[in-house]
Amino acid sequence: MTTIHPITLTLAAALAAGSAVAQQTGGLFYTTGTLEQSNQCPPGALADVRRNEIQWVEPNATASFSSKAWLPRVSSNVVLGDHDGDGNFDERQQFGGIDALVHPRDKNGARVRIDKTRLFFSPRSGEPTLFGPAFQPADIGRVLPGGFVERFLTAGQVHAAFGIPNNVAVDVDAAALHLTPNGGSVYLSFEGAHAITVAGLGVVVVGDGAIVRIPPAAITWTLSPWDGAAIVDTVVPLSGQLVLAESQVDTRVANSGIRDAAGAAVTTIGDLDGLTLDPQGGTFQSPWINAPIPHLWFCGENLTGAGIVSTAGGGSIPALNGVPLGSPVATDGKQVGLYTTPSVGSLDGLAVSRGGVSHLSLDTADTTIPGPGALRLEIGGAPLPPTLMLDLGCNLPSCIDPFVAALADDFPALYPLNFGPIVPVVGGCGSFVLPVSPAMHLVLQGQTVEFQVWYFDPAAARLHISNPAKVTFQ
Repeated sequence: MTTIHPITLTLAAALAAGSAVAQQTGGLFYTTGTLEQSNQCPPGALADVRRNEIQWVEPNATASFSSKAWLPRVSSNVVLGDHDGDGNFDERQQFGGIDALVHPRDKNGARVRIDKTRLFFSPRSGEPTLFGPAFQPADIGRVLPGGFVERFLTAGQVHAAFGIPNNVAVDVDAAALHLTPNGGSVYLSFEGAHAITVAGLGVVVVGDGAIVRIPPAAITWTLSPWDGAAIVDTVVPLSGQLVLAESQVDTRVANSGIRDAAGAAVTTIGDLDGLTLDPQGGTFQSPWINAPIPHLWFCGENLTGAGIVSTAGGGSIPALNGVPLGSPVATDGKQVGLYTTPSVGSLDGLAVSRGGVSHLSLDTADTTIPGPGALRLEIGGAPLPPTLMLDLGCNLPSCIDPFVAALADDFPALYPLNFGPIVPVVGGCGSFVLPVSPAMHLVLQGQTVEFQVWYFDPAAARLHISNPAKVTFQ
């Protein structure tokens, strides 16, 4: 297998208290297993990091930094709409959580330009959709503008590749994609133990800390009509392979020397929850596969403090932009921009990307307005004062302006657009408070209003549009 180097890297070697730490440049998308806190903005909806939201962080070895809200959970209310038909657009528990993250790549393995509709993920709980079958925990997909779920890998393909009966529930906890012009592999880890059929080994039971894969020869690929991203077309049944048994992952955790949030040595992974390619590249040899395997970063339930371990060196603490992603003393979460007290838990999904990802975000705790009062919208990641816009005429997620969608760098705009005031920001953060008088509430009662903010970056000649937030006046 040819090893790919998905990011142009500045490489150096560093030592952190006796652990070899390799440096890479870029950023990290991630999700969390529990409610956490960032210090991106003052306390509020944006600073709350919930397990069904996606965060973005670019660690910085020379300056303070925070995790950034990239896809707040309110976005799901808009793009999936009233998918369960209960008449309520407030679906803040959407997906139950987000497990695996997979950065889209084109047919040659190059990263597809990312925006907030393009990152593939797996839901922790199944969700009905407006179109087609439910989005299942064994699926890896994304919700495109209009509410359509496009799958990178389907639950049926997972069941077929590993010989898991269709009546056995499968939850894909972690996933990573290694793709070159010559083919690609999908690396996975499952929630809970599963009896799977492994090529050359027969039926084996793998724990939830194990890593398995669907190999290149077993996958045919097709391309997404949305952005040209490679998606799995077919898999060969009973083709799955074991990469590392859970005990072998445990060995790499112990070898890394990482310690958890309490300062205790971590020697087992527990449930492996996140996978991504090690951006420095390189390969290792699986005891079960006669082919080189690309080095992987992984996280898991025992790596509290948001720790991450690499398979490089038989198990090591990796670094991103010169910042170690774990500690041999105590891993406190600040390496990924989390500041939860008294301590930070473990991470779930992982996906490395290039740096410079736009993270203009809009969030609100006020998704329903039951009576007169006030609506507060929170804005983050805005280097320039953004303009508020709203949509009073569309309660369906398919109301997308395709022209603006082509121009936007973050999220396709709602249509039609009604422009509102410019919102001041300090340190990229701001808020807009709309007083709701009795008369206003009476006029808007029963209506759902969708909000976004935008700004234009003249240097890059790009329009940046936040994720949408939907508010219902009850």
